Amino acid sequence: MLRKSALVVLSGALFSACAENAPPVYANDQCRRLNLIDEQTGQTIIGAEDIAFDPLNQRIIISAYDRRAAEKAARKSADAPVEGGVYEVSLDPLFSGVEALEVTSIVDRGAFENGLRPHGVSVDRKSGAFGFINRAYKQEGRKWRRESELASVSISGNLTIAPAHCAANDVVLNGAFTWTTYNHASCEAGAAFEDIFNQRRSGFFLNGEPIAGDIGFANGVALDGDALVVAATREKALHLFEADAETATRVRTIQLGGAPDNISLDGKGNVIAAVHPSLMRLALNRKLGIGRAPSKILSINLDTNEKTTLFHDKKGAAFSAATVGIETRRGLVLGSVTDNGLLVCEKAP
Repeated sequence: MLRKSALVVLSGALFSACAENAPPVYANDQCRRLNLIDEQTGQTIIGAEDIAFDPLNQRIIISAYDRRAAEKAARKSADAPVEGGVYEVSLDPLFSGVEALEVTSIVDRGAFENGLRPHGVSVDRKSGAFGFINRAYKQEGRKWRRESELASVSISGNLTIAPAHCAANDVVLNGAFTWTTYNHASCEAGAAFEDIFNQRRSGFFLNGEPIAGDIGFANGVALDGDALVVAATREKALHLFEADAETATRVRTIQLGGAPDNISLDGKGNVIAAVHPSLMRLALNRKLGIGRAPSKILSINLDTNEKTTLFHDKKGAAFSAATVGIETRRGLVLGSVTDNGLLVCEKAP
């Protein structure tokens, strides 16, 4: 059960203040960029927005598409917005020191009538099946309207595609149960209204049934036993829920001091969160391509609330706008919504 004493949480808060002021666990000189090249298109992959670790097969699953280019094309072009892919990379080549890897989408683009543009991705740690949110664009005259889909791939490779909330963001798979977040209650103009007035109208679903709808931009989601963790980007916080097969009950909230994006688990009771120190700089970078955005990765202990900075690039010089971080036995891997490839940070000897 997800119950922690006030004494433990208070102690964790005191330790957390010290941990956050300490130097990052991974210094910049421990990290290198790994460019990914799509074998089918020959293009450098931009926008590896989310990553999921598959412990059964010791690989990472990467969802990527050039989001800024797709959105621009949808607004201004009669041509279909650019597509992306879902890729896999084993740990050995990932940490081999090479500067680039050729990869092929492990999901068939042709299976998606309105294009493959994968967003949040999740691996079922028990079976190895994986799923992702796909952001399709449907043509209406010369205009394009975005629709969301939930795609899942079984361990035998069977692909299932189902409609999802228009603002579906991330997914977590756990056997027969699927949790999905949505970052706005409305879409298009209504979403902008929610942002301007900082409304808390997003939430998540369990197998398609709404559970919570009062979160400020529900983003990344992760499940650790009966603890469901949801990143609330505009609240700069993580919400913890005690979850079962039918519902989820909010237990507590952990403030982060920055805006969390995608989250992952490290297998040791910690949540790894990509945190945006400045939403303004992120918006300028993501929407308009202006400047570079800071990248920060935190590790948060769910038992004590202790926060440890794993990586912090204050100017985004080495890697801009990181939206996900995962920590493996070999080191830290970062993905970004706007930058090229991945950033790979190896553990110190």
